Amino acid sequence: MPVTFHELVSEITGMVPEYSALKARRDLNRAWRDILDKRPWSFLIAEGAFAAPPLLTTGTISYTQGSVLVTPDATAAAVWNAVPLASLVQRQFRFAGDGALYNIVGWTAPTGPLTLDRPILEPSATGATYRLYQCYFPPPPEALVAAQSGEFDFNRWISVLDPVNAYPLKLDRSKAWLDLRDPQRADADLAYYIVDYKMSATGVPLYEFWPHPTAGQQYICLYKRRGLAFVRGTDPLPQMLPDGLLLNRALYRHVYPWAAANAGRFPQLQRTNWQYLMREARGDYFADLQAAQLQDDNVMLQSMSGPQRQWPAFGPIDSRFMQSHSMGGEFVWWR
Repeated sequence: MPVTFHELVSEITGMVPEYSALKARRDLNRAWRDILDKRPWSFLIAEGAFAAPPLLTTGTISYTQGSVLVTPDATAAAVWNAVPLASLVQRQFRFAGDGALYNIVGWTAPTGPLTLDRPILEPSATGATYRLYQCYFPPPPEALVAAQSGEFDFNRWISVLDPVNAYPLKLDRSKAWLDLRDPQRADADLAYYIVDYKMSATGVPLYEFWPHPTAGQQYICLYKRRGLAFVRGTDPLPQMLPDGLLLNRALYRHVYPWAAANAGRFPQLQRTNWQYLMREARGDYFADLQAAQLQDDNVMLQSMSGPQRQWPAFGPIDSRFMQSHSMGGEFVWWR
């Protein structure tokens, strides 16, 4: 049976006099973070699913340059009211043409106004058209709700698949790369790339999907979890990890150095050679780490990665794509 967090805390406090359970919990979680960041452990790989909502253009709007408010007509207001507020405030807003993107931060039901994240740059208008859709996406919902202590459990994408149109999205593109290719963000319909965007106000990373997905696209993703700290004493360690791995990491990095530094304060600590124990714990830790990595590779070779397929800039080529797009006579490959 896997050892629990509470058992490790009890073991440490029993080994070192004057070492409190509170500090043991903190140092064990520090050591746990070090271990989690060592490699893409197989127990950190998770699957998620989410969707890009379809484009909304129904009705008309009125707005004033320099304001952050958009007033809809009755038709547009009815459509916006049908969208859950939590979904609406994740979407982006654009005025007629290929103008700037605005994030929606509020909606006053049932008639408005809609509140944007910054003053409107476009000239004032009444009865204007608009586009409302989502192109900035946080990590999968599973990564945001898995936390028990206010953290989010996401590190990076591994793969993102559009199962309906049968192709994977291209990862690891920067905003500077996209700004050179489509500064107006004029391309929209089905997304082929995931581009780094920025951190949200809550510290959650956001990613831009491009071309902007306006056709109600669905995604299945595989991602690497960041891994969460232990918050309950009954939380077990993953079964593939040796029981001593976390214990020895905490002992040689935190516990024994604390004992050596505080030996002058506590007579109970003065009769032990903490430097010797530190070296022993360090050797045991690296032996346990090697064994854990070999065991993890036997389960799943997530630590190894091969070259990614290089899609053409305009998306994957299949018969449906060829029939619905003008290819222009040339293939251009962007790496």
